[in-house]
Order: sequence, then C-alpha cells, then structure tokens
Amino acid sequence: VRCIAQMVNSQANNIKSGWKNIFSVFHLAAGDQEEAIVELAFQTTGKIITELYEKHFTAMIDSFQDAVKCLSEFACNAR
Repeated sequence: VRCIAQMVNSQANNIKSGWKNIFSVFHLAAGDQEEAIVELAFQTTGKIITELYEKHFTAMIDSFQDAVKCLSEFACNAR
C-alpha cells in the first residue's frame, strides 16, 4: 500500500491505464484488519478523488466504478 501511495503521490501525471489496479489494491486494503494500512489507503484514495480526479479525468473515467467500489469498502470497514 505504501508503494502504491508513493507512486500516486509522485507519478500521478504518468499513470494512464493503471488507475483500476490502484483502486483494486486500495479496495483490498480497505478490508484489512491493520488500521495503519486502512488509514494510508483511505488517505491516498481521498487525495485521488479530491485532487487528482479532476486533473486527470480523461485517464481516470474508466476507473470510476472501481473508485466507487473502493470507497464503499472503506465505508463497510469498522476500523
């Protein structure tokens, strides 16, 4: 999760078709029992949605459904 978060933070401009995979990783992390993993994944997902989605809309539009699934998994996690 930390590697993916770092990649998003440093290389978001270069990510084209990898957003679905990124949301898949964070979807899995959202269901984890380790609070630190969930928190890092949630923070990074939040940044993607609030800051990056508008800037990279055309590259990210195909991953919208994956983003929604990811966010719903965070909502279901009691941690």
